[in-house]
Amino acid sequence: MADRSPVVAVGAPAPDHLTDRDRSGIIAAVTRYGRSLVVLGVLTLGQLAWPGVSGAAAAAGQYKGTTSERGTLTFTVGAGGSSVLAFSTTDDYNGRCDFHGGLGGVPGLTVVVPRMAVTKAGTFKATVKVKEFPFSGTATVVVSGRIVGSHASGTVNWAGKACGSGSPTPTAPMYLETFSAARG
Repeated sequence: MADRSPVVAVGAPAPDHLTDRDRSGIIAAVTRYGRSLVVLGVLTLGQLAWPGVSGAAAAAGQYKGTTSERGTLTFTVGAGGSSVLAFSTTDDYNGRCDFHGGLGGVPGLTVVVPRMAVTKAGTFKATVKVKEFPFSGTATVVVSGRIVGSHASGTVNWAGKACGSGSPTPTAPMYLETFSAARG
């Protein structure tokens, strides 16, 4: 009787037409049929779904979305999906401080990031200084996110700006917002 147990070959040389991401190796599934080997299929390692890796490059184009404080958000993903361009939104007080009697007149920050690199995992991050309107100081704002296919999500946060001692939650971030956006 012929041995038909599957055999998996890992690390075989990759053909020249594969991309660098795929060149890390190929996996071939073969089976024995009598004295012959029959190829059932070939996958490059880049085609496998690995946990924590998006597997799909960020889709190029215009993205629009909203923040957790109902603010608008826009940016462009450049050709090839390797950069976020012209990221623009506002970072407003998020209400987490729960001040007794409310908190009125807290300014929002206009956040513009000209360019952020997108990693192979689809993540991007930048730290920028923005003007504290109507005050004369500057705020350090951290923008971070992840793009999977044509959908993005992330956070915008005035780094180090906590609620303070007048709040029942003094260490809570005062300006942390989440966002979601989609291409189109």
